Amino acid sequence: MVAVMKNNLSVLIGLTIVVGVVVVGDIAQRVRWPTSYIYAPGLFGSPVVIGRYCSVFRASTGEVVYGTRGGDIFGDGTRVTPVVFGEIDVQRPRGWFRRAIAPSIIRSIFLSRFGITVRENEESDTTIFNYIFDVRFANIAQKEDIEALKENYAIHVARYPNTNIVLFGDSRGAATVFNFIAMYHPTAVRCMILEGIFDTIPHLLSHCFYCSWKGDFIENVLHTMLIGCAQKYCAHGPFPGQYVDQIPGDIPILLVTSLMDEVVPYQSTMRLYQLLKAQGHTRVHLLVLQKSHHDSYMVGIERDVYQSCVHAFYKEVGVAYDPVWATRGEDIFAKTSPSSEELTTHYMLTKQCCCV
Repeated sequence: MVAVMKNNLSVLIGLTIVVGVVVVGDIAQRVRWPTSYIYAPGLFGSPVVIGRYCSVFRASTGEVVYGTRGGDIFGDGTRVTPVVFGEIDVQRPRGWFRRAIAPSIIRSIFLSRFGITVRENEESDTTIFNYIFDVRFANIAQKEDIEALKENYAIHVARYPNTNIVLFGDSRGAATVFNFIAMYHPTAVRCMILEGIFDTIPHLLSHCFYCSWKGDFIENVLHTMLIGCAQKYCAHGPFPGQYVDQIPGDIPILLVTSLMDEVVPYQSTMRLYQLLKAQGHTRVHLLVLQKSHHDSYMVGIERDVYQSCVHAFYKEVGVAYDPVWATRGEDIFAKTSPSSEELTTHYMLTKQCCCV
């Protein structure tokens, strides 16, 4: 009897060890390397607005950016590379406007809106307040933007080797990330999060600004104005909707949109989701916020919904995550894989322009 009990105990211990090895091995496989992040900002953004997604970040200029109302999407704020696109002029010397006027305007109007404060580096003339937007060089996720992201990706990989890279894009930056992935298939990227992404600019213009009175004529006028202002922009693309068939099917994607987004309307993001599903992508997810405006996904009233879903997504794909936030987001994340038909019916998408 004693011998039988000893044998059973040995078998139980053996099974426990085997299960433990399997579980630990699975965790080690899924989170083998530390996580790093590349952030591509929106059209009027700059690396300063990274404060929406992490509590503290040290810029390359030496200044420290504090996100007093932002979330914890980028972990502790280290191992983050923000992309500086071509329309952000950082080389031009600081004249009187940049020294005396621009910082005050940026602080009071722009940064305060997002709860971002900056501790300046008094020892250097190089400053994040040199990030002044110049619409003439705006490219909107096309050739120059894609090349800028490619260069920053190479720098990031060299700086943070052996890390699971999260590619995070906001608006124009999200479209740039999408096009970059489609064109170059970078091997070190573990997943991408694309906030406020459009499928094409023409489809965006047909729904933006809540204007139900817009017709083809008004949309063409808006597009013509955009072409005239953003001289680097090409009316024919490339656009993310044209690259869907080139996105690797095994890369996890989280698309985030809002029913109240007045700049990149939810119809545009949902159509991109439908196109990906139609191509057979099984790892694409869609989070639909209800009340957030285009520039306030991470600092608005739905910040907790957004952040908890992102960490549940991180847990699912095997990168560093906050277990408390991930647990809160389990039910939200579970609803991020609707069928194309469910989207069409629930959000009354028009079959003429918004559905695959």
